[in-house]
Amino acid sequence: STSTVSTYRPFEKQRRRDYEGKFDPASLMGFVSTASFPSVVDITNGFTTNLLFRQHRKIAILVAPPSFSNASYVSLASRKDARKFAVFTYLN
Repeated sequence: STSTVSTYRPFEKQRRRDYEGKFDPASLMGFVSTASFPSVVDITNGFTTNLLFRQHRKIAILVAPPSFSNASYVSLASRKDARKFAVFTYLN
């Protein structure tokens, strides 16, 4: 039997991502850190991980009241080509 590592993001289009690299600590940590990162990050109550701030990508922030429908923003954020250039966040 072979070992596998998977991450699950219940609110994403691609809910499950499987690891396909070497089983060394640095590679595994890199995979888990990025693969478990959601397409849209809720920063309403703060955000403390360095993963958000140590990005080469720009950070897009949607500031809106909780009643605002952010469906089009989430749709854009879930596109693979858009995530190459920006990290999408929202603040209610």
